Amino acid sequence: MENGYINSLAASINEGNCSTDHKVRESSLAAIIEKEINELPEKMREVFVLSRKHHLSHKEIALQLGIEETTVKRQISNALKILRVKLGLLAWIVMVFKFFIS
Repeated sequence: MENGYINSLAASINEGNCSTDHKVRESSLAAIIEKEINELPEKMREVFVLSRKHHLSHKEIALQLGIEETTVKRQISNALKILRVKLGLLAWIVMVFKFFIS
């Protein structure tokens, strides 16, 4: 089912179609991505959210959480690897677009 949403969203993006159906699919995909983010281990999720949703630098996250900057980098890298596997390539591209552009 998730692949159907992903494939349909990709087709809509390629066609430049921004219909209500597209918005519903985008919302559904966003919910799938959020679910996978919420399933990350607690500390990894916290670091990932601070980086990708709150746009904090590695240094800012390290200071805020009282951890090493290298730990922040490693946690983000591991989170991205996990999400790539769970979401698949196309969902990964959409996620990157959503979290880095918005």
